[in-house]
Amino acid sequence: MPSFTPVTPNISPTADECAQVKERDPRLAELDDREFDATGDETGTMRADLICNGDTVVLSVDTKGLKEKDTTTYFAWLYKSRRRAEQVGTIIGSDGRGFGSITMGIEADSTKYDSIVITRVPFGQTEERPRKIAFRTPL
Repeated sequence: MPSFTPVTPNISPTADECAQVKERDPRLAELDDREFDATGDETGTMRADLICNGDTVVLSVDTKGLKEKDTTTYFAWLYKSRRRAEQVGTIIGSDGRGFGSITMGIEADSTKYDSIVITRVPFGQTEERPRKIAFRTPL
């Protein structure tokens, strides 16, 4: 009996689909299939798939093996320092997994920042500035 291997669709954008994004900030067009680094005591993996829509970037984020098993909110930030950060997305985690998106339109001037960081807070809480950084990737 033949074995069945599921095929995961490739959502990677073409160069043409990201042309406007590349003009705005060439670093954004390089975020496809990006693995974020866990920081501090965080565990697990975080991977982002890039979707370009005109000059808007959407990163579809999937996480596995997270330290926190309870329902948790993860905020995504364009980041230069704790005082210079702009929130650009939310990921909801539960049972050590999470899924969400990071959206950067033209109002988010990514050229002012060095990295994207992900912070972790208890579900239902908010934060004005990034505090406990769980994942990070350079721009």
